Amino acid sequence: MKSQDLDWKTETNKSPLVAIWMVTYNHEAYVVEAIDSVLMQQTHFDFKLYIGDDCSKDNTRKIIQEYKEKYPHKIELLLHEKNLGASPNGIFMYQHCIQTGAKYIALCEGDDYWTDPLKLQKQVDFLEVHKDCNVCFTRATMLKGSVLTLHEIPKPFSSVPFFYEELLRYYNFITTASVMFKNQKNLVIPEWITSLPFGDLGVYKVISQDKKIACIDEVMSVYRIHGEGIWSKVKPIEAEKKYLDFYKNMYVHLNKNEQSIVSQKIKKSLSNVSNYKYPSQKIARKLHLYFNLIKSFRYL
Repeated sequence: MKSQDLDWKTETNKSPLVAIWMVTYNHEAYVVEAIDSVLMQQTHFDFKLYIGDDCSKDNTRKIIQEYKEKYPHKIELLLHEKNLGASPNGIFMYQHCIQTGAKYIALCEGDDYWTDPLKLQKQVDFLEVHKDCNVCFTRATMLKGSVLTLHEIPKPFSSVPFFYEELLRYYNFITTASVMFKNQKNLVIPEWITSLPFGDLGVYKVISQDKKIACIDEVMSVYRIHGEGIWSKVKPIEAEKKYLDFYKNMYVHLNKNEQSIVSQKIKKSLSNVSNYKYPSQKIARKLHLYFNLIKSFRYL
């Protein structure tokens, strides 16, 4: 995405060691907690918060502007004059943070927050030592209403570094607000990410660059679940179709091992779609599956 294609206002300063990526849209009820959790970080290096507001209709913009006035050297605002959508705004902010020249980039959406004041320091220390890892994340809790629960991840990945293919095998078990990654030379977040139903899982493929991903086994962030959640309202057959859309769009960007995993996922999703569509009609279910397997042959 080219910056000249967008309407935004910004101020620039020297590069920090860590650039913090934050996107906001109608987050007035949450953004104060998100920003405060960034500002409380205790580090031996400079960091800066970059907030991309996607033309919020509530008081989010007013709140972040007040923070900018109070912390002019810690916060930079990118204020869109028209709504871009979550994925385009996210990619734009990725590219802006990359272009700051910061060595590391940490993620925190405007409705999530960090809980450990040493989070950034611990993640930088980890990535400085582990040269074979491009991405690290932390354990997190999930907040729904007033209830906090631990976000589970498959064993042994809380303590053993792994490759991107495991995120495809078990689906994405990383919470966005827990992530820090290395700003590699010539790194670009491509526009094809916007075609994915699950853009974050596409981003992790790009930023991992076929190096390892590792978890720091400490809870340091909170992922907020709003109300009933979008997925709770999606019918099972529609959810399977979204997975199929993701796998098929990602396929061309994957290596051989990853493609093999995705092929199995596609077969499973196609079978699930047929089962949901014709739960009590065995012949119709088999014909539907057979027809769709033929249509999806290039991925299998």
